[in-house]
Amino acid sequence: MAKFDTSQIQVSIDTLEIAHYCEWLPCEEELVDRGFSSKRGRFPGTKVWYFNGDESDYEPNLSIYPTWGPGRIRAGASLPKLAYGHNVGLVDAAGVYEALDTFGLRVTERLGIPFDVMTALVQRIDYAENLVLTPDEARNFFKHYSDFGIPHLTRKTLSSESEAIYFENQSREVVLYDKRGEVLRKQPHRKDLHAMAEGIIRVEYRYRNEKTIK
Repeated sequence: MAKFDTSQIQVSIDTLEIAHYCEWLPCEEELVDRGFSSKRGRFPGTKVWYFNGDESDYEPNLSIYPTWGPGRIRAGASLPKLAYGHNVGLVDAAGVYEALDTFGLRVTERLGIPFDVMTALVQRIDYAENLVLTPDEARNFFKHYSDFGIPHLTRKTLSSESEAIYFENQSREVVLYDKRGEVLRKQPHRKDLHAMAEGIIRVEYRYRNEKTIK
């Protein structure tokens, strides 16, 4: 098993999804004006409104679901992307709170109504670590975990532009992947990010629903 300098481990929060039940929402015409699109809801005669965040000036993703009342708003974002515009690096404790402030402001601006992040229901949270390894250490790392097992989780190994190993079920997921490989695939023209991601293996612990988080 590869050995590495544990002082290089940085632990933080990456993706966060939160929700509020709202007594009042913008009308459909205003939602369209604000960049939202709609699709058919789960129940007959209902709609789900959604806004897929703008990557040019990173904004959270938003979904508005019909409920017995006016609706439920779900917002999701990567805290490092809110802070830096990318998620190669992770935010420190102070940076988490600054990113949460930005999260709330951008959702409020997009919706046109207040959205308090600190009182929202947490629907998903991804904790993340960056491991800084040499190429040989990274190869040994993936070789080890490609045969590894975690009780109650199914292992899935992907090899494309990057190494990626998933351990998952319906409520939680552990993901190990080569960060540079992911950046090369998703942002092939960002040479600055390719250099930043060199040698980083990302480990993420993803909790997918409110019950699991509690």
